[in-house]
Amino acid sequence: MNKYGTLRNLAGIINFIAWLNLISGVILTIFSIQENLGTIFIISSLTGGLIGFILLLSFGKIILLALDIREKQLDEEEKSKKAIETKKAIETNGKESQEQVEISEISITELRRYIIRQKQSFIGNKQKTEIISLLNRLVTSEENAKSMIEKYENTFGINIIDELKGLSKNYAVIKEYLLPFIEFKIVKEEYPHELIE
Repeated sequence: MNKYGTLRNLAGIINFIAWLNLISGVILTIFSIQENLGTIFIISSLTGGLIGFILLLSFGKIILLALDIREKQLDEEEKSKKAIETKKAIETNGKESQEQVEISEISITELRRYIIRQKQSFIGNKQKTEIISLLNRLVTSEENAKSMIEKYENTFGINIIDELKGLSKNYAVIKEYLLPFIEFKIVKEEYPHELIE
């Protein structure tokens, strides 16, 4: 959710300024002690630095907390919309829809290519969107999900579920990858997302 990037950067700047304020307050206090500027000046320097630090740091944290909450809400709304759209597409198109999402060698190879790129990527979740989008298009039923697992293993000798779980150490991201399989009761909803027998 790149549109909140500017606010995140602003929160980072505020946190940086907070630390600068604390450091300057401590430096001014030490200077006041060395120069014997008086107790009032010493206390006001230290207090001002601390109060400024606490207020700015709190403000930065509040911004980050508000952004996290909003992004989580938007993510949940997006997931709900996708789930509704998928169900409607299946109900409306029936068999025709099933033909469109038939698991082919080409789609399996495309998925494998995205997974390999994601494993080789040094910049976070570069291929994440492509992988999730392709999985959502292909896995539209329990039968398709089982077919995907079987064909992937037969083609590459690797279990697709294990492959997807290995793409991230973040449990929320792993769950996003496995969502189509979770929805059709192929893997368990909770980590470590084992296959349901």
